[in-house]
Amino acid sequence: MSILTPGSVANLKASDAFSEAVTLKVQQLQEGVNGKYKCQFSDGKENISGILTSQVGKRHGAQLKEDDVVCITEANISSIEDSKVLIVAGMDLVGDREPSSPAPAAPKAEAIKPEAATPAPLSRPAASPYGAPASATPINHPTPPSAGWALRNGGATPRTIQPIGALNPYNNNWAIKAKVVSKGQKRRQVDRRFTKNGAATSVFSAELVDDRGTSIEATFWREAADRCYAALEEGRVYTLARGAVKPANKKFSSVRNDYTLHFDAGAEVEPCEDDIDVSQMQAKLDPVPIEQLAAFADKKMTVDLLAVVSSVGPLGSVKRKVDAAELARRDVTLVDQGKKTVTLTLWGPTAEGLGAELESRAAQHPVLSVSACRVSAFNGVSVSTLHRSVLSVDPAGPEADALRAWWAGEGSAAPTTHVGEGLSGAAGRSGAQAASNARLSLADIREQGPTSAGVKPVFSSATATVASINPDQSLYYAANPENNRKVVEQGPGQWYCEYSGTTLPSMVRRYILQAKVVDESGECFVQVFNDQAQELLGMSADDLAALKDAEPSRFLATLKAASWKDWALRVKASAQEYNGEQRQRFALAEIKPLDFAAESRRMLTRLSVCVENTKSCLACNSPSHSRGSAGNMAITPHVDYALDSQLPQEGLMRGVREICRRLLPEWAFLSDADVEVTTVTGGISNALYKAAPTGSLEPVLCRLYGLNTDRFINRDHEVATMQLVSQHGFGTEVLGTFTSGRLEAFLPQKCLSPAQLKDSRIAAAIAVALQRFHSIPAPGPRTTNTPFKRIHEWLDITEGFTFKDAQVQVVVGAPALNSAKQAEFEAFDLADLRRRVQQVERACAAVGSPTVLAHNDLLAGNVMVSDAFLAAGTVAGESTAASPVSTTSARNDMTFIDFEYVDWAPRGYDWGNHFNEYAGFDGDYTQYPSDEEAGAFLRAYLAAEAGVAPAEISADAVADAVAEANLYALASHQYWGAWCFLQAQWSLLDFDYLEYARVRWAECAARSEAFLAAAAQRFPVQEGA
Repeated sequence: MSILTPGSVANLKASDAFSEAVTLKVQQLQEGVNGKYKCQFSDGKENISGILTSQVGKRHGAQLKEDDVVCITEANISSIEDSKVLIVAGMDLVGDREPSSPAPAAPKAEAIKPEAATPAPLSRPAASPYGAPASATPINHPTPPSAGWALRNGGATPRTIQPIGALNPYNNNWAIKAKVVSKGQKRRQVDRRFTKNGAATSVFSAELVDDRGTSIEATFWREAADRCYAALEEGRVYTLARGAVKPANKKFSSVRNDYTLHFDAGAEVEPCEDDIDVSQMQAKLDPVPIEQLAAFADKKMTVDLLAVVSSVGPLGSVKRKVDAAELARRDVTLVDQGKKTVTLTLWGPTAEGLGAELESRAAQHPVLSVSACRVSAFNGVSVSTLHRSVLSVDPAGPEADALRAWWAGEGSAAPTTHVGEGLSGAAGRSGAQAASNARLSLADIREQGPTSAGVKPVFSSATATVASINPDQSLYYAANPENNRKVVEQGPGQWYCEYSGTTLPSMVRRYILQAKVVDESGECFVQVFNDQAQELLGMSADDLAALKDAEPSRFLATLKAASWKDWALRVKASAQEYNGEQRQRFALAEIKPLDFAAESRRMLTRLSVCVENTKSCLACNSPSHSRGSAGNMAITPHVDYALDSQLPQEGLMRGVREICRRLLPEWAFLSDADVEVTTVTGGISNALYKAAPTGSLEPVLCRLYGLNTDRFINRDHEVATMQLVSQHGFGTEVLGTFTSGRLEAFLPQKCLSPAQLKDSRIAAAIAVALQRFHSIPAPGPRTTNTPFKRIHEWLDITEGFTFKDAQVQVVVGAPALNSAKQAEFEAFDLADLRRRVQQVERACAAVGSPTVLAHNDLLAGNVMVSDAFLAAGTVAGESTAASPVSTTSARNDMTFIDFEYVDWAPRGYDWGNHFNEYAGFDGDYTQYPSDEEAGAFLRAYLAAEAGVAPAEISADAVADAVAEANLYALASHQYWGAWCFLQAQWSLLDFDYLEYARVRWAECAARSEAFLAAAAQRFPVQEGA
């Protein structure tokens, strides 16, 4: 009896979907490109064309022969030129086995695995007769990743356990080992994509953390939710696989990770029986500065805090609405280096236990770390603990030490302001509007407000006029003085409160009324509650009620007097269902008298922005025209035009000319013959072209971004940085952006060569300019990602690389990378590289290098100087002790360019990275500056920083700076060595990145012993650090 699945090919062709395992015979097998195979699959009656993916081909291609029988477990069906093609993503070789004696897998009893089922409709999984689980692939749902990891039978290659930080949407063959930090309630949710008639399906979410402290949110859907909910326990460790990695929706995600995991029917979750120290699986603290908390207000995402305890309030309690139980609470005021305070509310046992400890130590002002707390818009900005929040008093670590040092120095006497000051009445509370002073019209508020019940309310600010208050409406209600709940009169002096179940001898009246407000865009009816109504009418509800009874004419006059006055309003927009109809509802969350002087200033600011932007967009007459100034919203023109860097040279030149014509109005009528395009050399990330038009127009620089560089370079951040530093005399102007690059004003200066960096006059001038760059006042928190956080992230990503399946093949059709390159990459011992990074990181932590706005890529080609500057002094090889240029030198004497890697970083890193660039791209590290040469550079820097002559800088200070720079030079080698791995995988530029990585890591190893020893003498590493 045949072991083939009869009629399966006909079913596949008819259904257009693969839902259950099938057993077919392989015929007409042919090896294709990139490790793929083509064949015909037969069920004994009918054939279907098939393609084995490169992963399947790699696993089975060598053993697969004509007429072999295979069990296909994962596949997609595609239509190509009216023919059906079965694209196989997972299969097992069956050979001559008979169905009467299958070889089922033997999974662990404890494993949480896809349940076996008899063949079922397309939306249900079915069991394979050969031990491999059949995948459930609902219509329009992504195919699950290949190769069942936990249930794999035979000699298939298992998935490698990866750190959570290495997960990305481009690799589905992964498994992680993580602890369940928290698990939400399983709920029913309507999903019309995967269920008929919109039936409700199961879903729940959990937070996971691995042994490196990286957290991620996982959502389990449908069968996976039903199967895994009871089995997953908080605090236990599991191995998880066969999920999809997707970009996180920050609006709904509760974990600060760029990705989220989704598990469906094919999910594999297995309890980890290894001897694991669960205590090490704690989420890394990633504190948000208090001044940045407004951006997280009323969002699901939690934040971490690290701050000094300024004061501790007494223990109190509130009554929960759900069960009327008393819940302990305590308010703690926190402050950090931004000189902003925020109120943290502790709840339940935390308020009683740790809160009491904080109260007893309040006079000592300890440092407090809080993980996973929720930010709300109450009182502008406030923070509350959750059941999964972890609090630590006086934690260890460099950030906590820096905070303690700040408090012991200037912090305790520094004036502070509440982070929510000015936000409660001037800013919207939804999304990013929480930190802005933007005013909306009433029409905009109606348009942006929710239109269906159940959607979160939206808060907005507006300037409007109260037009009328109807005197015939019910303006107030009788309330319980203790809880403001409605009471009902049951007799003279008898008022019953249903909420508390008590009878009171008296009551108070509280406002609840409706008012009509208008502005230039239209009108809106808003509900006004007690506090806002008292501000509007100037009296309490009891006083108004007495006036209505005693003097009706004065009552009407009071309501009329409140009309036709301008107010600054905060409006809450929500929606509710009434008689089956969805209705918008608006209420005043706050009302304040309009400050006409402040309002005039605000309107003038808006007007100036509009005028400036109009000039930029419509009245631009030259590429050097200013497109924004500090404090204004600079608009950068953009066109949706993608220029493929792999085009032939002639095509690239035409593309550059076309981009110039689209972005620069004065170039619109220039022909190709009117614009000369030449290649500019010097970069290994981007391609640069100079476009020089005929006539009086100035040339421009076209920067074409390197392929996949957006994976580790935030281009929007780079453009914003260019606009910032341009205000302080650095770089050039961004004239416009396009899909794959940007246009910049062309600088007439020349870039330096590596040899010129050693000229004493040029080196001193660079040092002074670098100090000036480090002093640029930039907004935002001083969070240091460079170098070590980036190095760890990049090495995590590198672990998942396989050069035979490089992404560039899919993008541009490039040939597969050869095995020699794969072997060259595998020669790197990533575990040893991580050990070296950690060693340098510990040594750098002892230095305490100040955090500055660092360039982070100050190579010779990124330093531009004028001919006049070079002519005024000497050139390399003829050094003198001439004084450097002053800090007021114009940018046309010396400036820096290329701000792709600008970030907050330790000062020493920018020094050491610059010294490494003395070697140039050839890697001639014999040119690395001697201690005397480095000392002269750093003496000029420190003198510029202190505002004194170089001779006044002490020898000890210079020696410390040299040791600091040399130590961070090691980190620079590690940073660019890890960066090269990414470029080798993703970039198509003609540059041997793996060889450059070898040179950088080797140079780091060669200098580590001397540089680490010198640093240890001047900056001893503390015990236990």
